[in-house]
Amino acid sequence: TAPKKTQFGSLRDEDRIFTNLYGRHEWRLQGALRRGDWYKTKEILLKGVDWILGEIKASGLRGRGGA
Repeated sequence: TAPKKTQFGSLRDEDRIFTNLYGRHEWRLQGALRRGDWYKTKEILLKGVDWILGEIKASGLRGRGGA
């Protein structure tokens, strides 16, 4: 099921990467699942490693180097 919508400030849910950055929500796995943090993850993983790597390469995503 789709995650429940919440809003903090002017940033829309679909534009947020870290959904619990300020610790306002339950931090355990069940809380993350309720917030939708893992929404569609299984669907993406089932597409396979080759598809995932292809999407990353096509996106032009680059690391910053170092660790």
